Amino acid sequence: MKKKYLLSTIPVFFLATGFFAQTLTWSNPIVVAAGTADPLNRPKIKLSLNNVPTVIWTEAIGPNILYCARKTGVNFAMPVAVAPALDPRSTMMDGPNMTVAGDTVYVIYSSPSSGVGDIYLSKSLNGGQSFSNPVMVNDPGNIPVLPWVSTSPGGNPVCAYMQLDLSWTNPRHVVSTSTNGGATFGSEVDGTLLAPGVVCECCPPSLASKGSKQVLLFRNNNSNVRDIWTGLSNDDGNTFTQSTDIDATNWMVMSCPSSGPEGIISGDSLIAVWMSASTGDERVHVGTMNINTMQSGFNNEINSVPGNYLQNLPTIAGQGDTLGVVWQDFRNGNYDCMFSYSVSGASGLDNQYFYIDSGMTAQYNVDVAYANGTFHFVYQDDTNNKIMYRTASFTSVGLAEMQNEQSVVVAPNPFSKRTTLSFKGSNKPLSVSLFDVSGKLISTYGNISSNEVIVEENFDRGIYFFSAKMQDGKIVKGKFLVQ
Repeated sequence: MKKKYLLSTIPVFFLATGFFAQTLTWSNPIVVAAGTADPLNRPKIKLSLNNVPTVIWTEAIGPNILYCARKTGVNFAMPVAVAPALDPRSTMMDGPNMTVAGDTVYVIYSSPSSGVGDIYLSKSLNGGQSFSNPVMVNDPGNIPVLPWVSTSPGGNPVCAYMQLDLSWTNPRHVVSTSTNGGATFGSEVDGTLLAPGVVCECCPPSLASKGSKQVLLFRNNNSNVRDIWTGLSNDDGNTFTQSTDIDATNWMVMSCPSSGPEGIISGDSLIAVWMSASTGDERVHVGTMNINTMQSGFNNEINSVPGNYLQNLPTIAGQGDTLGVVWQDFRNGNYDCMFSYSVSGASGLDNQYFYIDSGMTAQYNVDVAYANGTFHFVYQDDTNNKIMYRTASFTSVGLAEMQNEQSVVVAPNPFSKRTTLSFKGSNKPLSVSLFDVSGKLISTYGNISSNEVIVEENFDRGIYFFSAKMQDGKIVKGKFLVQ
């Protein structure tokens, strides 16, 4: 690759870089559900047809009750019981999950009603306003726990869960698929056979889907190195033919940390989040993997500021290069729900974070969904025993305002071989790093002595991102298109 630096300042015209600066506008929190003496727990959110927020949660009254409610106008409708005859588990790890395909809502959960327990799926065809009778997903003869559900291209459910022998040994994650809308399920397929060791015995799996590809994410246990691994299926979960370690932390821990990964697929990249305490403290990490080559890429802590605090239970949502990650955070003696976002792919998730609710309450179990420039959050207000909802929406800044505030100009953009990054004012760049859409580092330019940097690389066509570290310590980001 060629790298060139422009050592003298050449006057250039100010050109828009092809994107708008973004700010976030937050809605006021609203109550999804309010409990009395019985604790509300483990909310999850998805967006059904026309991006209607649909939320599930449990009420622990012994037996537990699993509820669903959808937003109608300003507030949420009265909740409906998903499976009133069963007793769904509702722990921090082993609780219900959901997915949507248009107005079809699938809710998956484990229930001990039959003794050792089974995995059940309930289905709604009207966006969660009513549900059909539950269908048992797992084969009998083993112990199934920690369920997850995704969908195949035809909108059929694909389920993943941990399976153990009746002696509570030999943990593995299996996948079971349906071809008839969840009426019946096929044989269980072990998606973790190709990974060394065994799976971590109490960490839940998840699935990320694109077309016929299903990526199973799980925490592995290879002689107590408990990294995040993936298994890849190219046929809707019927076979798993590849597996790889996407976690660079190499966390060695003697007991199960009770925290699993989640991910989404953007283009050809899996973008995953998980917790690791390899440095001594629990921190949320982000990593990428190419779903065609199974090569792992970018790995980083999202909020790497040192301190005596704990992060756990991350989830992720997004589309394209817009990503949002939420997690449960304990610092300064308080439990809070945190949010970090990026409009430049995984590499943009670097230390910027927000409190989802700054109220002085204990907050747990946050989840996030995203569509059309809006992040949707649900979380548990444990102090007041409520399930809460709010949003954060992007506001595009107009071109005139961009010209006043923008710190860097890319010209030409798009380009084929070479472009120039022109930084305004006396605040010069110390280094500039280039990333592809998956967050993989392409190149770093250092020892810069000018306000302008010529970028000339052997780029493939596509969108790329840059991150410039400035003399005053600020980070300036942008993107460009190679044609």
